[in-house]
Amino acid sequence: MDQRTCSPAAASWRLLPIAAFLAAALLILSAPATAQLSLVGEAILDPADSARGISVELSYAYVGLFTDGIQKKVDLAIPSLPTTVATFNPAFGDEWAENFVHNGKLICGHSFGGLNLWDVTGAPTVLDTATTTYHYDGLDVLNPPGQEFLIYSEHNASSAPAGIRVYDILGGSLTYVSDDLLGGNLRDGRFLVVTRDSWVYQLDGGAGSTRPLTLNIYDLTIPVLPVSYPQFDMGNAVGSYEGHTDLELDPFVQQMLYAACGDDGLRMIDVSVRSAPVVVNTLGAPGYYVKELSFLENSIFLVVSVRLPSGQWRFRVLDCSIPPSPVPVGSWLGSPNYEIHDLQAEWLPTGPAVLVAGENSLGQATLQVWM
Repeated sequence: MDQRTCSPAAASWRLLPIAAFLAAALLILSAPATAQLSLVGEAILDPADSARGISVELSYAYVGLFTDGIQKKVDLAIPSLPTTVATFNPAFGDEWAENFVHNGKLICGHSFGGLNLWDVTGAPTVLDTATTTYHYDGLDVLNPPGQEFLIYSEHNASSAPAGIRVYDILGGSLTYVSDDLLGGNLRDGRFLVVTRDSWVYQLDGGAGSTRPLTLNIYDLTIPVLPVSYPQFDMGNAVGSYEGHTDLELDPFVQQMLYAACGDDGLRMIDVSVRSAPVVVNTLGAPGYYVKELSFLENSIFLVVSVRLPSGQWRFRVLDCSIPPSPVPVGSWLGSPNYEIHDLQAEWLPTGPAVLVAGENSLGQATLQVWM
């Protein structure tokens, strides 16, 4: 991607402490080495489906398949030989695109309603289910001391209320806590991130692309009493939202939000004033469609997937040591004719890796391991 714009506001970020970013960089591989990844292993998960969502904990990847919401638990102890060790089908098994694993609990939301909580510390076992209206993407956990709240993104379907729902999952059940929803196509809950100081940013899909792509803002300092703020217009044209996009938050000071905006590129949004975001930069180029994002934990490196003008999918590593001005390092990565649906940068016991879920040229659901 090429740099298109840079607001003067970006310069103010150079005054913020970035020592934490640079110190972390010294603890991991150098930028060029991190970017020079190779495909070391691949698992075919289903010969006639598509892998859509991936999450990782310890040495296991959890991959969701598209058609029936089937989950695959994949052992990554030997990265060159990723091995499926469990297959399970949560309730409400319809099409879906995301899962999320935290402290041995796997959460998945299904497109036409339904939320599942599973124990995956051993053989996957269902813990609880909850009825919901519609889900596209958007799961994260708010984890204050001694508590564990799931933040669930409710998507707009036929003008039904949309926004966020909050569940207490500490005890192994989906216990409803609160919500912040609006009807009449005023919200369209999609991807979200949760800050350590209890703020939630949710990418708003524009209610079927009938209005600009926006950012929904919630203060969850008191989880039972969410406070929402006016939507932030990210400056996208009406109808610019297409398919999957994504949100990531810088893992250190958590004051820069990265938004994958499809054809509108990668947006850097300053959220140092939590209720008043500011777009400070955009990376992109005509014909390049930005889709999935993942920070390698405790590092300055952000992995971005892009559909090139040729229609081919690739991913790239960005150095975010200066948060508003990511710098591509290394070259484009990815397999020819492989359609990327999700990716996750992770520390495996054997080192840093990028896990890619999608489908190969034969239309098979696969998981790739790049190291």
